[in-house]
Amino acid sequence: MATERIWTVSANGLEDDGVTVTDYSDPQLWDTTEAYDAVTADEIPVLEFFSHAAGVFSGTGNLLTLNGTWVTDTTRYIIIRTRPDQRHDGTPAGSTAQYTATNNAIFLTLNQTTNLSVLVQGIYFRTNASAANFNRLVLITRADNIWVDGCLGVFDQHGGNGSNFYATTTRAANIRFRNNISIDNAGGLDSHMPVRDTTSPIVTELYNNTLIGGDIGIDGDGLTLNSQTSIKNNIVQSATTNYSLLGSPITAANISSDATSPQTSLRNISLTFNNAAADDYHLASGDTDAIDAGEDLTTAFQAYPHATSVDIDGDTRPTGASTWDIGADEFVSAGGGGFAGWPIIHLTQMC
Repeated sequence: MATERIWTVSANGLEDDGVTVTDYSDPQLWDTTEAYDAVTADEIPVLEFFSHAAGVFSGTGNLLTLNGTWVTDTTRYIIIRTRPDQRHDGTPAGSTAQYTATNNAIFLTLNQTTNLSVLVQGIYFRTNASAANFNRLVLITRADNIWVDGCLGVFDQHGGNGSNFYATTTRAANIRFRNNISIDNAGGLDSHMPVRDTTSPIVTELYNNTLIGGDIGIDGDGLTLNSQTSIKNNIVQSATTNYSLLGSPITAANISSDATSPQTSLRNISLTFNNAAADDYHLASGDTDAIDAGEDLTTAFQAYPHATSVDIDGDTRPTGASTWDIGADEFVSAGGGGFAGWPIIHLTQMC
């Protein structure tokens, strides 16, 4: 069984004690220096981010582009994550760390011609620059197997044309987004989660995501989708167009606040969340539209690396009919505060 090989990175190159040195202060140098054949080594390369109080990841441009000479597969894949104690709980208020984008910044770009399998967990990405035009949390241009899980993206200001999760590619397959929350507080976000390819639809699963505001929530970009694309258990609210889909993708249990959900019975539903004014889009107690209304995706979730059926907080999703909730959050009576499960990722220290 493959074992993890872990490198640590913080913006100022220091651990919490302010003395111990991390492996890297520049994530890109890790890709340049460490890329190797993980399949032959039977290892899982892990880049683990965290923030020291004096060190902040922020700014413009690409923080990390994977375009080296990695050799990976579906069991010896790269993990990009953070220390669990700094991981967000699905809200900005519950986050110790984040990556703050000031203008035209991308946290992670995946751009390797072959043999690139990557699991991205728990990034907290925030845009606060009105001039930003194409800020993105994850940009997928070339890759083989990508899992993006438990990430939180918030756009407070931007100049338009941004997307928290973006795939535009001439070569990609097996791209899966689950348990992510994307929030546009500024208006004009191009689309939260495009399902795109320059020539044809890519194999994509969009499961249990919550998307708020912006221009388009889940966007097929005018392509005729087919059964390679599966869209289930998603919430889109307050986007100009919640779902823009052509063709016959596989769909189930998708809620929209407008009349565009693939499920006619789940259209024109305005949900009440725990505290939307504070960007807390956990499901509210007493909800009758999303709680226990989703499709049980246990089998699909178990096919992921670090297989486990949990939500954005790490709360376990139950098994059986009428048990899964729609959206990134699985409601628990205790409120679901804090991170309960496996490791996930973020970045810069919040003030």
